[in-house]
Amino acid sequence: MNVSRCLVLLAALVMVGCSTAKKSETSGLVPPGAEFRTGLPFEPGYAHQFGYSHRWARSLELSKKQSIYAVRTIGDLIVTVERPSSFITALNADDGSLAWKAVIGEPLETFYAAFGNDDYIFVNSSRRLFKLFRSNGQIAQVYDLPLPVTMSPLLVDDIAVFGSINGNVYGYDVVDSYRKWMYGLDGRIMSTPLSDGESVFVSDSNGSYAMLVAKTGDLRWRGATYGQLSSEPIRHALDVVIASDDQSLYSLRANTGEYRWPVYRSEVPLSQTPAAFGDVIYVVEPGIGLTAINARTGKPLWKSEASMQPIAEVGGKVVAYADQTLSKINPETGDVIQTVPTREIEIFEPGPGQSLLMVTPSGEIMRIDPRP
Repeated sequence: MNVSRCLVLLAALVMVGCSTAKKSETSGLVPPGAEFRTGLPFEPGYAHQFGYSHRWARSLELSKKQSIYAVRTIGDLIVTVERPSSFITALNADDGSLAWKAVIGEPLETFYAAFGNDDYIFVNSSRRLFKLFRSNGQIAQVYDLPLPVTMSPLLVDDIAVFGSINGNVYGYDVVDSYRKWMYGLDGRIMSTPLSDGESVFVSDSNGSYAMLVAKTGDLRWRGATYGQLSSEPIRHALDVVIASDDQSLYSLRANTGEYRWPVYRSEVPLSQTPAAFGDVIYVVEPGIGLTAINARTGKPLWKSEASMQPIAEVGGKVVAYADQTLSKINPETGDVIQTVPTREIEIFEPGPGQSLLMVTPSGEIMRIDPRP
């Protein structure tokens, strides 16, 4: 074949390619496979196969030294907190558009996850609490906290319940800016209190825990594990679930503090926060794998050698993540039904309704919703 004929054929192929692309664009059709090559944290094609639909994705365009420390859904806003510079970004939960962005605090001041109510967004450092107008992110007021903390609080009406590094729990009135009550535990408090209606559950690193009345700090009940707590307690149905370094998983009745069932004993310290969906509690046993436990009886249902972290439930199946892979698991048997790849995901956070937020190390945020 001579050179001139090759050039003619090449030109024809280019014209056909251009014509095909133009036809696809004008007709609104997506080229086959394009939904698997978007470069998003979770390709929409895989999300669809997995039972989700892509709602939106947005990049916060972090600088090299910046990272997203926390992301929270607060009403119709998605609020992120960055470190080391304290950028607070609010996105509209519906479409991911920017609502506002603020810079707060001093250069070396470290901030924790945001929380809020209908009027304000709150963000605290170890010693200060910033109140921002929900509408535009401007600072409404700054409070000096009475005791240093290492976590964000639980907001119950106008009372922010903080746990301090010296073991004291206190209720701080965010309207009148004063400490309303204080209660002492035995060790450093490293986790945000849990809500139980008008009460709050608090625990310390030594394994002590208590249920307190949020508005007054009055004690409802108290107890302790036999080892330290490296993980955070969780709420499940009417119980509080605790994974302890004493190699035990506890399920406490929230109204009395009594054991719902004899504790589940592991061969290793339980240092990771458990998860619970439906009637199953999932606990990662380091070096062993993932164990599913019947939430009603405390009896193991199955064990898996894969150390996946359950993050959500969709269509009656559990979604777990490990090594840039999402797996769909049968909660009754532990069988892996489906796996799909993702990019590296640093944070998973519940979004509005049953949606799920995914955050990458580079600052991309993606919202996916369960398909009908």
